[in-house]
Amino acid sequence: MNSFTMASQTLLSRATYSSVHAAPENQTHALGVAMYLHLMGTGSKVPEPACRPGFAQHAYDAPMPESLLEGQPLLIAAETRNVHMREWVCVYLGFMCGSVLWHVFRGRKKEKETHVLRERERERERERERERESERERESSAVLSLSQGQISLSMDPLRALLSVMAIR
Repeated sequence: MNSFTMASQTLLSRATYSSVHAAPENQTHALGVAMYLHLMGTGSKVPEPACRPGFAQHAYDAPMPESLLEGQPLLIAAETRNVHMREWVCVYLGFMCGSVLWHVFRGRKKEKETHVLRERERERERERERERESERERESSAVLSLSQGQISLSMDPLRALLSVMAIR
C-alpha cells in the first residue's frame, strides 16, 4: 500500500468519525477531500502532496472555503490554492451533474413507462367496450325464425305479438 492510499484511508476514517463529533465546516471539507483521495487512490500516479507526511492531518484541519458555506461550490476552484481541492471540486461537480442527469432521465423513463402502461390500459378498456357493444348488437339482432317470417327480439313485446299474429 503506497502513502497515497494510506493517507486517503486515514483521512476517510477521520472524516467519517468527524461526522458525529466535528464542526460542520470541518466535517464537510474533510469528507470532500476524503472522497477525492478515495477516488484518486486507485490511480497509478501518486500526487506529490499526498506523499508528504501529515497531508491527511492538514487536509482534515483545513477550514472549508467561504464559497461552499455560501452555497457557491463553483467559486471554490478560484478561491482555494490547494490544487487537490480544485480537482476534488471538479470531481464533485461531475458527480452532482451526473446524478441530476441520471435522476432526470430515470424520471422521464419512468414517466414514459407509466404513459405506455396507461395507454395500454386505455386500449384494453376500449377493446372491452367494443366487445360489450358487439355483444349487445348480437343480442339485439338475434332473430327468431318462425315458419313464415322472422321476429326481431329487439322489438317491444306488443309489436312482437302483433307480428306473430300477422304471420299466422
